[in-house]
Amino acid sequence: MAKKVIVVDDSLVSILVTKTVLSKNGFEVVQTFQNGEDFIAYFRRNSGVDAVIMDLVLPGMSGFEAIKRAKAIKQDVKIFVLSSLGDSPQPIQSAIEAGASNVIIKPFEAKAFIELLNAELR
Repeated sequence: MAKKVIVVDDSLVSILVTKTVLSKNGFEVVQTFQNGEDFIAYFRRNSGVDAVIMDLVLPGMSGFEAIKRAKAIKQDVKIFVLSSLGDSPQPIQSAIEAGASNVIIKPFEAKAFIELLNAELR
């Protein structure tokens, strides 16, 4: 059975690339969002997913805040940060402290990305 994933990123290009990589590797992308507010509103009613792929820089509610709120709704949800902010240790540490399972740096290598997700979603 395909793992169900939500993708949250303000960039439509990033959403498309991430969704394509996930779909080609057996994941089901059930929904995508370009901001944290819409994601949280949806997640309150539909938290039955295996993972969330989350950018940190979003309009309105930051990815950090969206992670915290999602974890408050469903503590065991796996949230993977996919962001270009990870070049320095501070955003990575802050994302982990907020509740992220792991951080993937953009641009990402598809094979390594999928291997990480598969390993963590067993």
